[in-house]
Amino acid sequence: MKILMAPVNISGMPLTLVKGLRNIGVDARLLQFARGQAHKFGYDSDIVIQFGKEPAAVTRLDALAKSFDEGYDLYHFWLRTMVFGPRFTGMMGLDLPFIKLRKKSIVYRFTGMDLRDRVIDLKENPFSPFRYGYEGITEDEDKIRRLYIDYLSCYVDQFLVQDPELQQYMPNAKIIERAIDLDIWKNVGISENGRPLIVHGPSNKEIKGTSFVLKACEELRDEGLIFDLKLVHGVSHAEAVSWYKKADAIIDQLHIGAYGVLAVEAMALGKPVLCYIRDDLYSKRYGEMPIINCNPLNIKEKIRYVIKDYEFRKEFSVKGRAFVEKYHDVNVVAPRLKEIYENTMRNHKSVNTSNVDLRFIGMQYGGLESDIMKLRVSLRKKEAQN
Repeated sequence: MKILMAPVNISGMPLTLVKGLRNIGVDARLLQFARGQAHKFGYDSDIVIQFGKEPAAVTRLDALAKSFDEGYDLYHFWLRTMVFGPRFTGMMGLDLPFIKLRKKSIVYRFTGMDLRDRVIDLKENPFSPFRYGYEGITEDEDKIRRLYIDYLSCYVDQFLVQDPELQQYMPNAKIIERAIDLDIWKNVGISENGRPLIVHGPSNKEIKGTSFVLKACEELRDEGLIFDLKLVHGVSHAEAVSWYKKADAIIDQLHIGAYGVLAVEAMALGKPVLCYIRDDLYSKRYGEMPIINCNPLNIKEKIRYVIKDYEFRKEFSVKGRAFVEKYHDVNVVAPRLKEIYENTMRNHKSVNTSNVDLRFIGMQYGGLESDIMKLRVSLRKKEAQN
């Protein structure tokens, strides 16, 4: 079984899984496209395809052709396929029919807003980011996103998601938790500290609820509480981890209702984590969560309690590490993913002939034609001026 994972390395998770798969005998590689630096936060990859002078589409399809020559049996995509452009453009997903034509299997993993549905989230989630000013994508882009998901369903053998929050939008997707290498992520734990350090790492401040964190901390300082707050944002992963290791508690996110990569890394380090968790989705799979559940309305009270009570922090430090060992250790996750690969290849499905694929490709092609026409008009204007 030869696996190609592509085309991104989100938070280093794909590469962690690839390495975990190789440790159990699966011939797996991670391919990533880049222009300049391979990853802005410094994550490694197995194969980095650099964009050069040729059009990006040529580079992408050349990489696809080379993968066919190398004989991969299954393609595992994250967030997008090997052919894509910004915001559901650039003939996104054009490679899927060619992969299926060669009788290869396809697994596709959603990671967040690429699947999260605004209407459902607003209905079910009282602290949805869409209630707090997050715009996400436009209404027209959302229509394209929905059609893209229908298009994917024509070709993808198995969909994956990372947690129960995303699974609510696609119940037939299987959950493969985020994976972490605990040989690298040692348990640092916490010690008693009269001036606790609270760390918050907002990759997206609107989604993470950063404004509520800042407001709460400002008010707590006004009350006379002694603590430090560090926002870790826009730095290398190595620098971010150095702050996580110093932390007495780490705040993840307050709107989604799910914990992210930061929380997994924090719990692996033995750090208590504050995050908004939707118990209606998580309790069935995990029971009582080892996370200090908070939201925009009570974040101030939860931070106050964390600052003042070391034993409380210590309790979640221990519980969090045990949780990660049970559910997120790559040595646990990789065998489950291997089993999904094997089942997918045994039950390789034929292409869905609903013609939604033609509608989606037609829309993409029409967009390219429109861009070409605009370019031609622009060039003619310049020629006329000269």
